[in-house]
Amino acid sequence: WVDDRPMNNEAEREAFEALGIQIVLATTTEDAMRALQERRFDLVISDMGRPPDERAGYTLLSKMKEKSMRVPLLIYAAGGNMPAHRAEALNRGAVGSTNGATELFELALKTLGAL
Repeated sequence: WVDDRPMNNEAEREAFEALGIQIVLATTTEDAMRALQERRFDLVISDMGRPPDERAGYTLLSKMKEKSMRVPLLIYAAGGNMPAHRAEALNRGAVGSTNGATELFELALKTLGAL
């Protein structure tokens, strides 16, 4: 889970963990890339903006593609449910984009094969 403000999604992370899903936190794109190179992940959930990069979610997705990392990525950010954001996220290769916790769980569990 990549977010420069991890306290913003503490409840969501706790709910995933209650389902037995292990969460690894990263607060920067660089930390996320290091983690992705060190171990295998089934899914990445990323916010969009991390100072100074307002489009850090897409930056992470691009860096993952450059390294041929085929880990599904979900954008979970304010405005993530807007049609333009959803379309851009999908066009860039994300498996989805939302700002709603319920939809986040649906997309994540579907991606993980748990639904």
